[in-house]
This record gives sequence, structure tokens and C-alpha cells, in this order.
Amino acid sequence: MRWLAGALLLLIVGCTAVQPETPGQRLYTLQAGYISIASLAAEYVELPACGAAVVELCHEPDAKVQIKAASRRIRGLLATAQDVLRNGGQPDLTLVRDGLLDLRRMVTKHYLEKKQ
Repeated sequence: MRWLAGALLLLIVGCTAVQPETPGQRLYTLQAGYISIASLAAEYVELPACGAAVVELCHEPDAKVQIKAASRRIRGLLATAQDVLRNGGQPDLTLVRDGLLDLRRMVTKHYLEKKQ
């Protein structure tokens, strides 16, 4: 599973390092990265809670709250960037990119590393 985490990191960093021509292309690249990470985050939060029952994989309640909050924040940032773009503006995608990197780190730490 580490290869998947590495691939996601390369996707996000690669897509933001080599800038596409338009802000719209950058926005849609970040949206694609979010969809990839969000699907893994959804898998994690659907796991049973860690507790007395012995299970191979479980979610930590605090991590679940943090991951869900980060995902909501990114969705809001993406929606705002889309609105700015639709109105002819130039959205600042730095917060979206940074949020995606943080979410990827959380998912990797709490889910992908345990899944191996």
C-alpha cells in the first residue's frame, strides 16, 4: 500500500509542480487528486472503531473526526475556487493543494500504513 500513497503524493505534487496552462486545468487536476484521496479516506472512516473488539483494521475516532473535517474543508475550498473561476477570476489554489497534502498525510498515517 505504500506504493499507492507514493503514487498519490506524486500525482498531487507532480500536478502542482508542472503547472498546466490555465487556472481551470489546475483546479480540475486538484479535484481529481481530491477524489482519489477522498475514496481512501471514506474507506478508513467506514472501518469499525478501534476498541475492545479485536479487528485487523479499525479507525481511531479522533483521526476519523480530523479526516472528515479536512475533507469538508477541501470541498469548501474547491467550491470557492470554482465560483471564482466561473466569475472570471484567478483562484488561489495554494490552500487547496496544502489541504490535499495534509489529508493525504492523515490517510497514509492512519490507514495505508496499517493496511500493509
